[in-house]
Amino acid sequence: MAVASAMTPVLLQEHWASILIAEPSNVRWLMQSALWIRDNTGRDCREDIALVLAEAVRRDSSFKVRLSAKTDDPDPEVAQAARYVQGLLE
Repeated sequence: MAVASAMTPVLLQEHWASILIAEPSNVRWLMQSALWIRDNTGRDCREDIALVLAEAVRRDSSFKVRLSAKTDDPDPEVAQAARYVQGLLE
């Protein structure tokens, strides 16, 4: 738990933005990580996720469109995660 509580938005932003830009369906794992942190530490990661998404959009102008396409992904966990983070992008 010490590792999870030590995670900062900057740490998440550095790594996750690159991971999401490379493959937007990795949003599933970003959400799983955020839920794990919440469940094990009580920390709400919504603001952290919003910062990661903003960094991905800043670095890749096509990211928002590519992520939006994942809302209809055949994998229901990817689609659900993509739909959830859409609200954090606005």
